[in-house]
Parts: sequence; C-alpha cells; structure tokens
Amino acid sequence: MRFVFQPLTNGGDITLEFAKGNAAERTWNKLVNEHHYLGHKVVVGRRLKYLIHYLGKPVGAICFSSAAWELESRDKALQHLGFSPKRIREQVINNSRFLIVSNANVPNLASRALSLATKQVAHDWTEFYSLRPQVVETFVQPSRFGGTCYKAANWIEIGRTKGYAKRGRNHVNSQESKYIFLYGLSKTMRRKLLQSQANTGQQKHANAEHNP
Repeated sequence: MRFVFQPLTNGGDITLEFAKGNAAERTWNKLVNEHHYLGHKVVVGRRLKYLIHYLGKPVGAICFSSAAWELESRDKALQHLGFSPKRIREQVINNSRFLIVSNANVPNLASRALSLATKQVAHDWTEFYSLRPQVVETFVQPSRFGGTCYKAANWIEIGRTKGYAKRGRNHVNSQESKYIFLYGLSKTMRRKLLQSQANTGQQKHANAEHNP
C-alpha cells in the first residue's frame, strides 16, 4: 500500500512536509548539507525526513532513523521498563538530524517544531514500516549545544555516550561524549520514563548518603 502523508495536528504557523523520494527530499538534503554542522550523509536503514516550514517558508529540517545498536545508558534506562534488545531495535527511533536555520528568528520555533515532528513520526513510522515506535532518542554535542530545545519539549537527559562511534565492524573514539536524551511517544511512556529517572535519582542519592 502506498504511503500518503497526512499532517496529524494543526501546527498553525509551523507545518511539516514529508521529504522522502520527492522534490522535498532534495531540498532537505541541500538545506542540511549547507547549514547543519554534520552535513548531509546517506543514512543506512529506516529513516523518515521532514522539512519544517514557518508561514510557508522552509526554515528547518528533521530526520528520524533507526536507533543506535548499543548504548549503555539508554539500554539500562529502557531495560528498567522491560525493553529487550530486540524491542529496543524495533521500538526506539533516533532523531538523527534537527536543523533550524540561524536566520529564522522565531521564538520557541525549535521546541514547537520538535513537538510537532515527534507526534507526526510516531504515526508515520507505524504506517511506513509497520513498526510502532515507543521512544525516540537523540544525542547532543555539549561543546556546541546545551539541549535547550529538547529540555523545553520535555525530553529527559539520561546520561552520556562513551565517545565511541561505529566504523564498519569496529568502534573508534570520537573524542567527545554526547548527552543522551529520550522522549516517550505516548503519555504512558513519558510518565514511565520520568518515574524511572526519578527512581534512579533517588537511588543515587541514597547510595551517596551511605557512601560519603
């Protein structure tokens, strides 16, 4: 069955345009290649892209792709919620690119676009790949960003990467670890993530008190 993009919610002045196998994808690629610090790279595996428009003008781009295979902090956080390795591969997706062009100059544009895109991709990923995602992850490079828009959109910081990246069959040191943020794609999952992190924080506090 052919996938037909249908916007789920009315973002008002902010809208999303599906960008996969069409002219919008070429615009997406050009925008990211010119304005994102990582540039445009061919993403292997599952992926969905969207152009972000403000008042009809493209002002950003976002991409969701397959989750990272092994990530200690994320895996521990999700295992507490009953996620097996197979479930992580099938029900976690990665926000692998997010760009708002520097001259957009619209208050709260990034967090609003992020909120709109996560709602949309939760539906589209299920329709496109017949897999229902439960959680989305992203990585933030601390020397460049503080993750402000993710925090504003109620994503939860759960730890850091170890600074290694997969190159073929090997892992190489990429020097800088990144913040890991998670976001539940349903109210129930968001509540579970929040409670799990609260419990983890309480346990760390209790351990610190017993081991001064």
